[in-house]
Amino acid sequence: MIERKISFCRICECSCGVVVTVEDGRIVQVEPDRENPLSAGHLCIKGKCFPEVVYDPDRLLHPVKRVDGGWQRIGWAQAIDEIGERLAHLIDSNGARAVAGYIGGGAAFYPPSWQLAARFLRAIGSPNRFSPATIDAINWLRACEGVLGDRALIGIPEWGDAKYMLVIGANPLTTNFSMLQVMPRGLELVRKARQRGAKVVMVNPRRPVESMGITDEHLFIVPSTDVFFVMGLINVILREALHDKEYVASYCSGLETLRELVADYTPEATERITGIPADKVVQVARDFARARGAFAIAHTGVSMAPNGTLGEWAVIVLNAITGNLDRPGGLYFDPGIIPSKPKAAPSERRPVPVSRVRDYRLYGSEFPCSILADEILMPGEGQIRALIVTGGNPMLSFPNANKLERALDQLDLLVCIDRYVNETATFADYVLPATTFFERPDVSWPLTPTSAVPFLQWADRVIEPLGESKTELEIFRMLYQRLGIPLMNHPGLEEEVRAAEEAGEGIEAISDLVFTFLMGGARVSLDELKQHPHGLIFGEKTFGQSIPDRLGTPDKKIHLAPEEFVEPIRQLEPPVPDGQDNSFILICRRFLSSFNTSYHNAPSLRKVIDENFAEISAHDAGRLDIADGEYVTVQSKVGRVIAKAKVSDDIAPGVVAIPHGWGHVYETSQRLARQTPGVNPNVLIDDEASCDPFTGNPAQNGTRVWVTKGAVV
Repeated sequence: MIERKISFCRICECSCGVVVTVEDGRIVQVEPDRENPLSAGHLCIKGKCFPEVVYDPDRLLHPVKRVDGGWQRIGWAQAIDEIGERLAHLIDSNGARAVAGYIGGGAAFYPPSWQLAARFLRAIGSPNRFSPATIDAINWLRACEGVLGDRALIGIPEWGDAKYMLVIGANPLTTNFSMLQVMPRGLELVRKARQRGAKVVMVNPRRPVESMGITDEHLFIVPSTDVFFVMGLINVILREALHDKEYVASYCSGLETLRELVADYTPEATERITGIPADKVVQVARDFARARGAFAIAHTGVSMAPNGTLGEWAVIVLNAITGNLDRPGGLYFDPGIIPSKPKAAPSERRPVPVSRVRDYRLYGSEFPCSILADEILMPGEGQIRALIVTGGNPMLSFPNANKLERALDQLDLLVCIDRYVNETATFADYVLPATTFFERPDVSWPLTPTSAVPFLQWADRVIEPLGESKTELEIFRMLYQRLGIPLMNHPGLEEEVRAAEEAGEGIEAISDLVFTFLMGGARVSLDELKQHPHGLIFGEKTFGQSIPDRLGTPDKKIHLAPEEFVEPIRQLEPPVPDGQDNSFILICRRFLSSFNTSYHNAPSLRKVIDENFAEISAHDAGRLDIADGEYVTVQSKVGRVIAKAKVSDDIAPGVVAIPHGWGHVYETSQRLARQTPGVNPNVLIDDEASCDPFTGNPAQNGTRVWVTKGAVV
């Protein structure tokens, strides 16, 4: 029997609608859903090739336990009983902080998964939660909180209506216009906007070839100097009185302090720091301010720099002083479908836990990934001894990978919930097989406040789970029960779920109960959402209703110079060359055919890019006598990798770019990925000295390295 089922992709934020053809219970094709009102027929190569992941012969389909000599297949009951017993013993012996959890990108777009993992830790009393947010996005959220008073108040670019688009540190085509944003048709919108006369200016140490068709101008910049460039723009705008005076007077505070902070960043000073000519700084500032319908965005290239929080601060402020927040053609604030919880009054707030390592305060209910290795390695009260990894691969995504390897090897208990025995799982005691998203019911909930329009979609499972794989909901349900914790740490939900289980209801009914619980207060019920299989848009975009009403600052003003940022801004220092001929600044990059560490085992996607490389400019290759495809050694203060050189005219001199997510050198189950393993650039990233001072976010862009011809061991 052949069926065509409506669903949506959950690889990244875009959540593109899909139509899945199923023949006799097996997926045979995934196509874009042209009736989906948000994605409207858009679907990237990863989504189309996803059946290769579902039916990958290397996929883990039953629980396994580490024994002498390898892995032993075990049953679910045994796995959960043994894991629960060991967790209970560690908590009794060492306290709740002995247990930590990492919720990775593979689980990020399944609401029950990250909610269950987070609430599990909270229930046992551990603050030790980690996620990829503190690798690529937390600096942006911290800046939003500083300027707007709410880290969830994220501006969504008006790609279709803007007259001027300034894209800093991003490659929108490769990332599908997403960084915590749902914008699946961004390319189409930008092309239409350019046909109407809009201008796109990209600022990046690399000139992405695939984005050249949608940009009017590319400006090369020295990595991690974005904050100085944007302060240079603000300097020109304020000096020439090009700011939106009425908007600033009505909605902003701190203008005079801002003037003082940017006073030294004249176009000439900005050129010396960033490499962008002074006349270009002036031109961009004037064009941006005069556009009256412009936005500036800063993605991972800015957020993952050593000064990422202040870089993001500068970009938000640039949008604010030109009146482009909550304005058509500028940045839009999605009201969301599921309301955010209001902030607790100061008198009701609980004490914020502080990390043992480097004294980071818990932010966004998690600690920075940069401290995990040391929290495991450093003995004493509160030492992490057990780690539960859900849908993630820290071994290929965390900084200072060599140190993390030592840390994972030292754990008393490591449990991985995943589709594969991945690099992190090679250190695990247990690996529990998770379903793919086509094998579970789901709601596209996690990013509803950051969608191009207010949108939500429900999808039923497309096929039955393969082998013994289970949803993360089922897995955590068993762990909660084993430790005697109510599901979601909520007695009322536990009572409902238990009654459904006793009545013989399956995972579909349990999922409905959990989603109904998570969607409490939403503008739509789950039952109503199910009546719209292609997804549901809730009204038209509205402007002028978020500023000032949704601002979280006490005075309901946009804080152009937040008090906690002022002194660090004054102390900012640009990177200084070390004078060595082979000195470079490292940046990372990504490909459309993969998602961070995932999808390197899919044959069709491997044909696009089969391994990563070290990209340097033709100028640098010539002076160092390095040929394209020749091996080079890239050395930092904490590690070394040997990679093939890629010589390019599309990268600035003095910069080396190594795509992240590779380094498949461990004995994983992913045989195809291991054939051309590539290198792990996180071996080069310091997890201490170069982290953002506000968040602990590691500097995966901006690390000083040295490139040498040949393989230097």
